[in-house]
Amino acid sequence: MKVKLILPALTEATSPWWRPIKYSLFPPLGLATLAAYLDDEDEAEIQDEHVERLNLEDAPDLVVIQVYITSAYRSYNIADHYRRRGAYVVMGGLHVTSLPEEAAAHADTIFLGPGEDTWPRFLADFRRGWPDRVYRSQTRTLATVPPIRRDLIKRRLYLVPNSIVVSRGCPHVCDFCYKEAFFEGGRSFYTQTVDAALAEIDRLPGHHLYFLDDHLFGDRRFATALFEGMRGMGRLWQAAGTVNAVLAPDLLEKAVESRSSANSGDAPHTPSYRASDQLPAIAPRRHAPSICPWAVRCSISVRVLTVESLTLACHVPVIGGDPAGADATRADHAPRQPARSFSVAHVPRNRTRFPSMTVHVPCARFGVFGFTSAVQVP
Repeated sequence: MKVKLILPALTEATSPWWRPIKYSLFPPLGLATLAAYLDDEDEAEIQDEHVERLNLEDAPDLVVIQVYITSAYRSYNIADHYRRRGAYVVMGGLHVTSLPEEAAAHADTIFLGPGEDTWPRFLADFRRGWPDRVYRSQTRTLATVPPIRRDLIKRRLYLVPNSIVVSRGCPHVCDFCYKEAFFEGGRSFYTQTVDAALAEIDRLPGHHLYFLDDHLFGDRRFATALFEGMRGMGRLWQAAGTVNAVLAPDLLEKAVESRSSANSGDAPHTPSYRASDQLPAIAPRRHAPSICPWAVRCSISVRVLTVESLTLACHVPVIGGDPAGADATRADHAPRQPARSFSVAHVPRNRTRFPSMTVHVPCARFGVFGFTSAVQVP
């Protein structure tokens, strides 16, 4: 069976007014995961329109299309094209789950929610000749997910090919987030086993890796075991989490220590204090003004936004130069201003106890940040 998995380009990715390079950062790991369920004799191909021109003149038996809201019309055109050519077309993703009736008009089968349980069931039904029109996810687990087909990813076309996802969803419930709707009917946050995650990390070449999880620190036991297992791998990595994660005893230190190499002994720049002791356990919406002096002491670059009903609640000013002279506690409150670009705090490496890190990706009322242990300052 010849299977073609397609990620159509988002509208903004092809517009001259946007930044096309942004959409060539990461490969489509979701499609590579689906391809892992295929049989060895199946012929599979992944095409990502963000980094290559689609070949629409081929004749696959099965076409799989991942749909986002701003790629919906393009996805429907591709689906209609392949159906006219006799291919069986299936569609899934955020937009399909949100508007299943609309998507069903352009596909033979649609998938609602994540596909770890429904995709293998569909493949069995399809091979028997009796696939259903709709598959709705209900069982949420990553225990049976096979290693993703990284051999199908064209690594040379991506800026960050060493990306990885070891969980699904997020433990928080924000009313403006898509997550609860997409994961409706089952758990909305779950992880791989630590052993499976470490095995996937070990499969990646090179030194750097990027966790694309919504909240790598969401399950503290999992995160702690993962960071402990990564010690000795010598990986430089990036991930996202919430400001609340730094309040967990020793969790941030374990994250820092995880980048030690096998022959380096103890983790580099291991702190002699706990970050959780330096940052007071205060209400999440007040983290932004308080995390800055803590970040200066720990050499963390910070971009923080605390969102209340999608309005800017706190804008952290630039903190630079000498930490002793930095006005690290100042914050301009503008609760009714629209969200805008976020300032960055940075401290030279010779002022620090941690290896240089970056905190980014502000999102949600919890004050979401991204954690980077990967950036080393010369």
